Amino acid sequence: ALIGPPVAAEDGISTNIGRYVWNLVSQVLPLVTDEYSFAQLLLILQAKALPSVIDTAQREAYLGRTALSIPQKLKFMPQGTLQWRLTEWLCNGCKDISNRKQEIKTILNKVPTLIIAGEDDATLPSIDEAQRLLSLISSSSVHVVEGAGHASTCGGRIDLAAVMRNKFPIIAKQNRGRLEMKSSASQGTDEWFGMEPRYDGKQSFGLSPLKYWSKLLYRQWKPLSEKMPK
Repeated sequence: ALIGPPVAAEDGISTNIGRYVWNLVSQVLPLVTDEYSFAQLLLILQAKALPSVIDTAQREAYLGRTALSIPQKLKFMPQGTLQWRLTEWLCNGCKDISNRKQEIKTILNKVPTLIIAGEDDATLPSIDEAQRLLSLISSSSVHVVEGAGHASTCGGRIDLAAVMRNKFPIIAKQNRGRLEMKSSASQGTDEWFGMEPRYDGKQSFGLSPLKYWSKLLYRQWKPLSEKMPK
């Protein structure tokens, strides 16, 4: 069980890609989006609005780099790999956690925990799971994102940074950002559907992808040992 089958197989990818994309669009996306995600996407593509947390060129560049890297990270998993992961990771992992339940519970009770769930999650029973975790972890609290689906922290219905600053004072002290969602974003169903007009004004085209990796907007991570003078 220490060595499983390969993560992805080269054979069969070309024949399965069409089915994969169709299943993703027709079956998966409706589960993780809400009723105005499509309207939000159109505003983003038209360079008219962005989620409230994307309020600088640096953050937009990060979003762009992430979006462009998704196709490279998609891996088509053969049945053998999936079966191995379900058995060794999920089933055996859950058994191990169950055997150490009291130990883990003792540790978690000492750690402030924020549990976030989407009100309209159609993928998993997030609300029930949030209540279950709340009963197990004494130091936890639950924040339900109203009207959000499974990807509750990815849309414009929540300002995650503001929520975390409110929950954890140490973060608020280190990063003096806003403690509440911006008023224009909190409206939800107004003309911006929970987002805000672009930080740089209306443009016919958003930030150029050519700038995503520019020195001004992208700093490549380097180990600390490389940064220290010899």
